[in-house]
Amino acid sequence: MKRIRSRRGEGTHLHPGLVAVAAVTVAVGIASCASGSSGSANAENDRPVVPGERRTILRVGNYERLEIFNEPGVGVRTIGVAAELAWRALGGVYGELGIPVTSTNPQTMELGNPGYSARRVGGDRMNTFVDCGSGLAGPMANLYDVTLSVSTRLTAKGPQSTEVLTIVDAFGEPRAVSGNMVHCQSRGVLELRVAQEVAEALGITPSP
Repeated sequence: MKRIRSRRGEGTHLHPGLVAVAAVTVAVGIASCASGSSGSANAENDRPVVPGERRTILRVGNYERLEIFNEPGVGVRTIGVAAELAWRALGGVYGELGIPVTSTNPQTMELGNPGYSARRVGGDRMNTFVDCGSGLAGPMANLYDVTLSVSTRLTAKGPQSTEVLTIVDAFGEPRAVSGNMVHCQSRGVLELRVAQEVAEALGITPSP
């Protein structure tokens, strides 16, 4: 989902001649909100290691500057198993999907990768998971060099209940020719697959 904001107020329309001038990353605590944690004394420790909202600043001609916000995909499912057991299975699920784990925090039960070059995930092509637009040759997600960010956090909801929250974000860039990097929107598939495979690894069925 993309939101467009203008420094001169809402309702500004993009002009065909817009030019990108900068791109920055803004952490907005999306996962903290999604998991319902806020205002605790240990807020710094509770913060998930997940990608934040991306803000791209654009300029239309020599006039206004616009900010386009690209939000990561967020998926939440609950599985009927103790969080400690789910945590033991989570790393193996990432391994089966071919996602290298570079960040892990056993205390908050979160792990993931803030950005790596991905061609396939679990044997499936990138268009299964992200939408980078389409061209004459087909879905661009399969043709771009895609940088994929995936992070998962487990939260105990009871002795035998665990919330699995996964955030997915991606950017694509042309391989053979020069071109601008584009934000790829998650299709919501990978977020739920992580929970599904954790559940299957433990022999249970996740809640819808």
